[in-house]
Amino acid sequence: MIDKLAIHGGTPVISNPKPHFRWPPHVEGLSKVVGDYIESGGKLSIVDRSGIYQQLEDRLCSLMGRKYAILTSSGTMALYSAFFGIDLRPGDEVISTVYSFHATATPLLHLGVKVVFCDVEPDTGNINASQISGLITENTRAIVTNHMWGHPVDVSVIQDICREKGLAWVEDCSHAHFSEYRSRFVGAFGDVAVFSLQGNKLLTGGEGGVLLTNRTEYPSSGHRN
Repeated sequence: MIDKLAIHGGTPVISNPKPHFRWPPHVEGLSKVVGDYIESGGKLSIVDRSGIYQQLEDRLCSLMGRKYAILTSSGTMALYSAFFGIDLRPGDEVISTVYSFHATATPLLHLGVKVVFCDVEPDTGNINASQISGLITENTRAIVTNHMWGHPVDVSVIQDICREKGLAWVEDCSHAHFSEYRSRFVGAFGDVAVFSLQGNKLLTGGEGGVLLTNRTEYPSSGHRN
């Protein structure tokens, strides 16, 4: 097959002339958008909870059966906010699924938290709930899970573990928009739930994320004195 390659005289797959890509990329109408922004005094953004932000947050609360929603710049930032909000501190441990996008766990490292990985179910890729209890120590403060590829985790088992051990549950729903567990959408179960609205997600804003919860304040996580 080597004689079929373009480098050896074969027909090139791409026929349009070079360069095939220019940097920085040209965006049609970008100069007008920038000009309008400058002329407006930088007022194109929404600086309070109003307009389309309020509409989206309220709609997500209604869909997920939650009291509060906060839009963020990304799903990763929603995870950062969730971990910070449940008062995780250096030396704490959080049990995380071993199979997910890295942002499910990496914000924990920035907070000085030890990530304890739990293996996954071979058929769903979800955290294996039956192995969680064996990973809990006196330093464990929370569990973070991801409903992988739209398959809900074993919600009832995880809820029971968290109640029994006094642990917080951060429910990462970035791969499971509108998946259901016992007729309720995922995102309705954890102490804090997060979604990504990034471009390739089922519900997308091009970029962005959302944090959902039923409380405006959380006490020190877990069983810290």
